[in-house]
Amino acid sequence: YSAPKSLSLLLLSPDEGVRTAAQDAHEAAVDAAQKWLIDELIWARPKVGQVVQRRHVGKVLRADFLHFDSRQGDPQIHTHSLVANTVWADGRWRTLDSATLLRSTKAAGAIYQAALWSEATRRLGVAWTPVSANNQADIAGVSSDLMSHFSKRSNQINTAVAELEIESDELGKEGQARLRDAITLGTRQPKGASESLESAVERWTDEAREAGFDLGSTLYQAMAEPEPFVPEVVALAAVDELSRRFPTFRPSRAVEAVVCSMPPAIGTTAEETRDVVLRIAERVLAQPTVFLADRERLVEDAGRLWPGCHFTTSRIIE
Repeated sequence: YSAPKSLSLLLLSPDEGVRTAAQDAHEAAVDAAQKWLIDELIWARPKVGQVVQRRHVGKVLRADFLHFDSRQGDPQIHTHSLVANTVWADGRWRTLDSATLLRSTKAAGAIYQAALWSEATRRLGVAWTPVSANNQADIAGVSSDLMSHFSKRSNQINTAVAELEIESDELGKEGQARLRDAITLGTRQPKGASESLESAVERWTDEAREAGFDLGSTLYQAMAEPEPFVPEVVALAAVDELSRRFPTFRPSRAVEAVVCSMPPAIGTTAEETRDVVLRIAERVLAQPTVFLADRERLVEDAGRLWPGCHFTTSRIIE
């Protein structure tokens, strides 16, 4: 779970309350996303005879690690979450359905982003830029030059991609993503020595000032009037997005499409925002134009729909 660069840069604020609020907003958003991931996506794969079954578990061993910097030493609030590959179900240790969990990590990231927008707005009164197609938004008013200056790792990857001189049309969107992932791994350097947050903040502040940035007491704009928000309109927009991008999709894709289709900061807390997103995602799957695409493989356990099942829309069928 990685915070937008604009939020990470609030660590440079001279106001300790702002720095603390940025960290607390991130941790609250991580907790909100992790609760959904564990409640809904932790399934076991017990084998009965020669048949692999699926059982909803809803609990797992996990460990979270909070970091404040990128591999290049720039401000980057993020959390690594490790999940054990075995779960306790039916009175014994079972194999985790890790494939389904892995396919849903982008949805967990989308919930994290939406929850973070609300938490940061509640704690800091920030406004946000419009949500992008990949569920990203930045705090309005944070200098784009400042963000670029402290995005050395992204700049390094962008340069490596550009040096290949491959036209984007040759690869398509999926090919571009795979190329970028390969370059990211290929250029990844070992992490340097650990550094305390206090020392890092002092170093970042000195670097920003030497580069000519005036941090001042405020790095962002005050919150503007909230955008109008109608859940049914967001649900319909999400259906359109799914129809445009995927012939079939899992329930987690509906979560991603909802976050992409709504304005930022729709709730007051991370938990409230997560719950609103999930209710709208349920509306998406309940639309009369959305259908189960693999009824013969439909799996339910304890009244829960297996998150690996597929849906499609009438637009695709037509």
